[in-house]
Amino acid sequence: MAEIEGDTTRGKPSLPENPGEHPPGSGPPAGQASRRARILVIDDEPLLGQTLRLAFEGKHDVVVATSGRKGLELLEHDCAFDLVLCDLTMPDVSGMRVCERAAEIAPRLARRFVMMTGGAFTPAARAFLANHRGARLEKPFDMDDVEAILDSMSDEP
Repeated sequence: MAEIEGDTTRGKPSLPENPGEHPPGSGPPAGQASRRARILVIDDEPLLGQTLRLAFEGKHDVVVATSGRKGLELLEHDCAFDLVLCDLTMPDVSGMRVCERAAEIAPRLARRFVMMTGGAFTPAARAFLANHRGARLEKPFDMDDVEAILDSMSDEP
C-alpha cells in the first residue's frame, strides 16, 4: 500500500551534522555491501509514495502512509524502520507532530526522521526545522538524495 507525492527531480538534502564515516552519496565503504533498508514514507500526496516505492523496488522495502494520522497509526504498531521520510505539512496531522510522537514511541526514530518540505511557511514550521536534528529534503528531490541520507545513517546503531 505505498503511495507517493511530488516531483522527484532535483533538490539537495540537508544532512545532519554527523552523517557517518563516509561522505554522503559515496556508497558504503569498500567491502561493505549495501543492505536492504526499510523506508516509511508519510505524505498526503499519494504520487510521491508511489514514485519512491517504484524507484526503490527490489532495492529497499518502502511502506507508504498517505496522511499524518495513518503514519502515526502505523508507527504505533511497527516502528522498525531504517528511514522515515515525512512531509512537514499535511492537513490532518502535521509532520512536526508525527516526528514528535514517533520520538516518544521509539527514541531511535528521531535520528532517522527526514522532513520533506517545499517550504516552511509558518513560524512554527520554521522553528521546528531550525531545531530538527535529522536530515531534511527540499522538494523536489531525487532518489540519489534519499540514498545519500541512507548512506549517512549506515554506521549509526
